[in-house]
Amino acid sequence: MKFTIPILSLLLVHSQVNGQGRGQGRVQEHGQGIRIRNNVFPATDWLREAINNDGIDNAIEVKFKSTMTDEKIQKAVDKIKEKTRCPSANRVFSQVNKYDAKHREAGLHLFYRFDCTDVEKTDMEQMDRKLDLNQKGSKAVMAILNLEEETDNDINDDNKFGIVAVNPSFSIVSVGDSPNLRGLQSSPPVNDPRFGTQPHYNTVNLPQAWDILTAKGAWSRAQDVVVQVLDTGKNPNHEDLQTNKWKNPGEICGNGLDDDGNGYVDDCHGYNHADGTGTDLQGGGDHGTHCTGTVAADTDNEKGVAGVCGGRGSSPGASIMTSVGFGATATRGFEDALEYGADNGARISSNSWGFTQPLSEATWANMATKAAIDYATENGVIVVFAAGNDNSDASYYPGYYEKTVSVAAAGSGPSSLQAASYTNYGPWQNITAPGSNVYSTTGTSASSSYGYKSGTSMACPHIAGILALGVALSPLATNEELLNCLYSTAFYIERYSPGDMGAGMADAESFLECLEPPSTVSPAPTPTTSMAPSSAPSISNAPTAECINVQVSITTDYFYSETSYNLVDASNGEVVMSRNDYPNSYTTYTDSECLSCGDYTFTINDSWGDGICCSYGNGGYEVLVEGEAEARISGGEFGSSKSYLLELECTSQGTSQSPSQLPSMS
Repeated sequence: MKFTIPILSLLLVHSQVNGQGRGQGRVQEHGQGIRIRNNVFPATDWLREAINNDGIDNAIEVKFKSTMTDEKIQKAVDKIKEKTRCPSANRVFSQVNKYDAKHREAGLHLFYRFDCTDVEKTDMEQMDRKLDLNQKGSKAVMAILNLEEETDNDINDDNKFGIVAVNPSFSIVSVGDSPNLRGLQSSPPVNDPRFGTQPHYNTVNLPQAWDILTAKGAWSRAQDVVVQVLDTGKNPNHEDLQTNKWKNPGEICGNGLDDDGNGYVDDCHGYNHADGTGTDLQGGGDHGTHCTGTVAADTDNEKGVAGVCGGRGSSPGASIMTSVGFGATATRGFEDALEYGADNGARISSNSWGFTQPLSEATWANMATKAAIDYATENGVIVVFAAGNDNSDASYYPGYYEKTVSVAAAGSGPSSLQAASYTNYGPWQNITAPGSNVYSTTGTSASSSYGYKSGTSMACPHIAGILALGVALSPLATNEELLNCLYSTAFYIERYSPGDMGAGMADAESFLECLEPPSTVSPAPTPTTSMAPSSAPSISNAPTAECINVQVSITTDYFYSETSYNLVDASNGEVVMSRNDYPNSYTTYTDSECLSCGDYTFTINDSWGDGICCSYGNGGYEVLVEGEAEARISGGEFGSSKSYLLELECTSQGTSQSPSQLPSMS
């Protein structure tokens, strides 16, 4: 009987390497383009559909030439506003003075976004003729077409207004109907200059997860989490992959000996199982370099990109154990590598590879790869695998194996909460992560570059990194607890049938909150408080004062998790009422407490800074005082926060003081 061993393959769809950042909602510009004067408008099926369905925001993004001075850029901005009738323009990447020099070095100051909401519709037939698209247009496309060919020598001699590229800005919030989806933050949470090219991190709420680790003081434990990346290896000289490296404590680097007796010579930072060396961990190509950067590129280091678990401030991120299966001379050693990871302290193993054809269960049951996975999981390793890029629900192992965490891929931009066209799917999937147009570290040993790649290969390291965040936060959590929280907090999506994308899109913030729920301030009295209890007897011998019932009602908008409030006793700073754990959109929640007479400060907060009315629903807040027909405090439109002074005066007739508004942050 003839038996064919399936070929191993990297689960990569396509890639693009460049040194230039892309803003929110920008498509990967490969393939045929449609020429608009001096600019290329990407002519993908996604773009055609977006134009047809009004899937483009009424904004355009412009990148200026690197030779343009600030003065010339401002002149060009004014001219473009005049020509396009787009009334306002702002830098795509907000200016942060502390890091402005680094941002300029990366060219981030050259990107501007123009708001074209008020642009009037022009002749559709004319637009269709110029675009060669038989589709209806958008105001953003109209604005692009309104840019004339003329030059302005005061701005730039050889190119109109010094423009390199003009692109529409695509909306990512409205597609997928996710209450948790975020766009790029106006103030980057880390100082890596290319963080703006990684909107896929916002899809899984990574910045919010990072804040949780910071608040809990957990970043100091991240370097204790060892993540094995079994792939092509990594670029040893990459500028953004120098800190978060696992160091074998028993090995003396470069002495040609197996110092710790584990069977591998000079395995200081991992081992090249394909080429049989511990000193050359590059392997064949930069696929592994890209995956490594997603897991734990050095983060907050004023260089390059951020990693999922790459550290914060002066604290390093997860320690990467580099294992090579795709070498420069051979493709082999995957089983040895999985064993190696388990024997040398890996807690998580990230595997962006798989077989090129489905296997039967009987065949898989007797393969060494299965045995290696069994060994790893039995020794406490969470083994994460890419699901595969075959657009199939067939049994593509190893991801199909129940002891692995199989990761499906979502699209990008407007499709960031939809299955990618290439991803495998089916009831055997466990979780979904961003896999399309993922920006990370690239290049071989001779260069430190960055670029885009797509595939379930790119989704897999997102999950490995998120799990590493969970271990750093809760080092005593079992693997079962980690995975239960990962699956139970995902935002549910499906492709064709329930469960075929696993639990759904991972949510790093909710995952961490599941492991360690956020602490809440209790309104219950303490022995030193003057507040009288509402339903329980006092636990102190202090006399109770007359109290007045106060009711706080919050109606959430679409982004419910951004909203919180607190009511503080002005006399001692004690928080007597608060809430920050609203579970649903468009829902009214009411809290009440009987408070002592005196002055209180009520503050309503929105972590995103856009209030709770009226862009994403008619949210609002009310503070009612016992015996009064109308709310003392009410509203919904504010910025980051708004505060009021609430005076409770106890009289025989009730209370009569009105609140006064305090200065607020917007």
